[in-house]
Amino acid sequence: METQKGSLTGTLRYLAEGRRLTRDETETLFTMIMQGSVPAEHLAAILMALKIRGETVDELSGAVRAVRACMTSLPFVPPDAMDVCGTGGDGLGTLNVSTAVAFVMAGLGVPVAKHGNRALSSRSGATDTLMALGIAPCDDFEEQARRLRDGKLAFLAAPLHHPAMRFAAPVRATLGFRTIFNLIGPLCNPAQVRRQMIGIYDERWLRPVVETLASLGAECVWAVHGETDLGGSDEITLAGVSHIRAWNYDRFLELELTPDMAGLSRRPIATIAGGIRLIMPISCLKCCQARKALTGTRFS
Repeated sequence: METQKGSLTGTLRYLAEGRRLTRDETETLFTMIMQGSVPAEHLAAILMALKIRGETVDELSGAVRAVRACMTSLPFVPPDAMDVCGTGGDGLGTLNVSTAVAFVMAGLGVPVAKHGNRALSSRSGATDTLMALGIAPCDDFEEQARRLRDGKLAFLAAPLHHPAMRFAAPVRATLGFRTIFNLIGPLCNPAQVRRQMIGIYDERWLRPVVETLASLGAECVWAVHGETDLGGSDEITLAGVSHIRAWNYDRFLELELTPDMAGLSRRPIATIAGGIRLIMPISCLKCCQARKALTGTRFS
């Protein structure tokens, strides 16, 4: 690719031939995308070419590095903070499991920097769920950091921390199918946590996602994908076998988890369908520690 570097047309030709970009070449390309320097028609062609050929770990890693460089990070974060989020895209319409998990983990005293957005494939994205509880996204990043430190929970709304993503948003909406950006988002936590559990919509991406985060300095990562009665899920599930690829400080692990291993019975995925109206008044939720953290109230 030496003679084609710096040329979008050359990069498109290179990708059309089915060849791969290096990590540095991908980082340069996605930096241009984040700067709004890539015309929409070129970006659509690039995303299509990557999709058809299949993105590599180096390409995913390079793209993540570019997006992280453009994001607005928290000013200070507890070293043991973690994130729980998913790629979405499984089409199962479940409730926002990762947000529910974040509340539980925070209640147990684990600092959770919950990265999320509005619903795309599900009926209830993290932002939708929290706003239904009367919790609006916070744009004061020092306040977010304080909540994470003192209350063990901060919700990091993606649009507030990744304004450069706006340049790719119209093209992604026009294409209407999953692209490399679906994988990039969960790998770009604004708190730059080194411990994550990530739900993946397609089992083939489990190992590449773990390898990418390991290459970027992660300490402990689980990438999970569940088998359900209605298809694959970006969650650990009670509906079937859950496949896990993990990075544990210095080694890769391959695990499988079934409900009976936890002493639980199998349940169909429809039992956690999202979109149900809340019937509990918001005032009844004031005793929840996680809600106190998100609204900035110190624990009693």
